[in-house]
Amino acid sequence: SSNTSLVMGDSESNYQGVIIYDHSANAMKFATSGTERIRVTDNGLTFNGDTAAANALDDYEEGTWTAGFAFGGNAVSMTYDANSGWYTKTGNVVVASCNLDLSNKGSSTGNASITGLPFTSSGHYGCAWGYNLYITHSGSFIGRNESSAIIDLNQVNDSGASTSLTNSNFQNNSRCVVTLTYRV
Repeated sequence: SSNTSLVMGDSESNYQGVIIYDHSANAMKFATSGTERIRVTDNGLTFNGDTAAANALDDYEEGTWTAGFAFGGNAVSMTYDANSGWYTKTGNVVVASCNLDLSNKGSSTGNASITGLPFTSSGHYGCAWGYNLYITHSGSFIGRNESSAIIDLNQVNDSGASTSLTNSNFQNNSRCVVTLTYRV
């Protein structure tokens, strides 16, 4: 036979679910009330009868990362009271958050960024939003990511003009919590 099934029900023989190994499709199928809910294939997980490889969930991961600030790509003599990050990757989408609490901004100069993202983005823009203390800016504090493993930090004024934040916007006790959603 090309299919092998395990049927689950209650003591009254009311079948509630079924697990089927479909040899011809090389897939494991899980169904409830006669409707396929999950299929496990070589491409990953598909849901509700979908068999398209492009729609398969092929990766899920949770973890931590070491976040850091940089000015002009450098972090000379920079120290932290806290610099932790955490992420969840579902398929090709990453949600990464971090908490950065400087104790000394160091001597580097130039445009400000957050470094150490757990994955390099695929070239699609990601936008970061956050909460900050002791970082001066005009208008909104935002970050963006494109084709890299860093978040470029910017300020957007009320007219919509965006400019990079630099080391001059930071103090030795600057702090921020940022979350970025991006594609890999």
